[in-house]
Amino acid sequence: MTFKQLKYYFRSSDRRKQIDYLQKKYISEYKGVVLDIGGRDRGAFVKPKESVEKWIFADIEPSYKPDIITDVADMKTIKPESIDVVNAVELFEHVEKISCGLKECFRVLKPNGTFIMSVPFLYPIHADPFDFQRWTYSKWEKELNNIGFKIETIEITGRFFTVRNAMKKH
Repeated sequence: MTFKQLKYYFRSSDRRKQIDYLQKKYISEYKGVVLDIGGRDRGAFVKPKESVEKWIFADIEPSYKPDIITDVADMKTIKPESIDVVNAVELFEHVEKISCGLKECFRVLKPNGTFIMSVPFLYPIHADPFDFQRWTYSKWEKELNNIGFKIETIEITGRFFTVRNAMKKH
């Protein structure tokens, strides 16, 4: 095992490792034009930027040097039905107007596009720059269905020991 791998293993949270695992598991879903909202490179998952038509990094914070500076709740610079995949990993807990953000993601997705997202539930508050809320599984399901998303897969992570370990670190 390399030093970098050891550092990742011992320094990364269980949550980060689960997110990396799930992104790798669903790597085949990344194709066409990908809009990666708030997607700074973190963890060990290597984004398949070279395997897609175009990878667009969008963020509200200019200092992260995104391709597009935008708020997920108001992405007026992005044309409707122009994106094949919206990647919103660990984003929506930081979004004040979640419903607006979800509607915008739906608006920019092509018909039959893919929406990949992850959000924490039982996880310490982590401002980036803000941390607004946690929704339950039922709330996510209801909101996504009301907007028009067809939910294909939901993977619940963070069972007892993962949550306990995260709480001990904070």
